[in-house]
Amino acid sequence: SQQLLDSLPWGVLVLDPAGLATYLNEAAAALWGVPAAAVLGHSPAQVQPAVLPPAVLAALNQPQAPPADYWLPHTRQWVSLRVAPAPGEQRWVFWENGTARKQAEAAQQRSHMLLRATIDSSLDLVQVFEAVRDERGEVVDFTWVLNNAAAEQVYGNIIGQRLCQRNPGVREAGIFDTFRRVLETGVPDQTEHHYVHEEFNGWYYQSVVKQDDGVATTTRDITQRKQDELRLQQSEALLQQVIDAPNIGMAVYRAVRNEAGDIVDFVH
Repeated sequence: SQQLLDSLPWGVLVLDPAGLATYLNEAAAALWGVPAAAVLGHSPAQVQPAVLPPAVLAALNQPQAPPADYWLPHTRQWVSLRVAPAPGEQRWVFWENGTARKQAEAAQQRSHMLLRATIDSSLDLVQVFEAVRDERGEVVDFTWVLNNAAAEQVYGNIIGQRLCQRNPGVREAGIFDTFRRVLETGVPDQTEHHYVHEEFNGWYYQSVVKQDDGVATTTRDITQRKQDELRLQQSEALLQQVIDAPNIGMAVYRAVRNEAGDIVDFVH
């Protein structure tokens, strides 16, 4: 059995009822950063050099302890440590090198923070919704799972709330059907909406893409642009009415200039 313990890829330490080390395999010694001979016959707190952090020593004094991560500065590694009862009132201590996992978690956290900072820097509303399905698997609603800073300014904290309950107008405006179609087909959609429901009254350009079992959206308020376009259309229509109106004479003249460039007359 000792041969088997010696071959294990994770560390194993055995403590007797008095808390003295009776066995330490090579993997545990490598994580600890001391030779097995310096450990055997001693309690972990007595081992020299004293390289284990106080938190690890405290865990080793417990009759049992759930898995937890500890930083070992002597070997500059993360270790996942678990204490479990063993026959004869002994204790098993299992050590596993968690450095690669912690580095991956840190990289993922940095990536998440970068993504969050990127979407929060957008002036557009960036939102992610997850589908709500009935017992037949049909999509009956969506729930908010992410809002960027711009969206939070408009909606507040609504993560977990249902879209059709918070904004029932999305059904009448066709937005719910668009979300469902994009989710089912995977084909993105870009549409301008005149949304006049709840507290909103304006024009919005919305891009929708499939995201897992839901959709991600980017929404831009284009109300000012649409109002400018409407005013321009009204001005053009008014001008055309003036041109087309009967009993109003209109003529276009071309300026006549002298050698000095001064206007001296006009001609048809």
